Amino acid sequence: MKFLDNNILQTSLFMLKVPNRLLPLHLTKSFYRNSEIHQYCTRSSENYYLKSANTNIKHFSIKCKGPNVWILIPVTIWSLNSIKKFKRQRTDSLLQKY
Repeated sequence: MKFLDNNILQTSLFMLKVPNRLLPLHLTKSFYRNSEIHQYCTRSSENYYLKSANTNIKHFSIKCKGPNVWILIPVTIWSLNSIKKFKRQRTDSLLQKY
């Protein structure tokens, strides 16, 4: 697995811990769903709110990169109830392009 794919996998695993409340509270409060920001229903209301970034440092931070990576994960994978199953399916999906 290439370095970039490993980074995406680790970011995906971090983002999986957010809705399951497996992170410290100050990290969990950094991520908001679109439904918490806007009061109207949209197709992306269950996605995480994408924060804008003016610098590369912020663009590559977990607060900005995490939601971007999470959006690209298919619902069938992120709806799995086990971290082990999620990691296996996500790894397989990343390795399919090789």
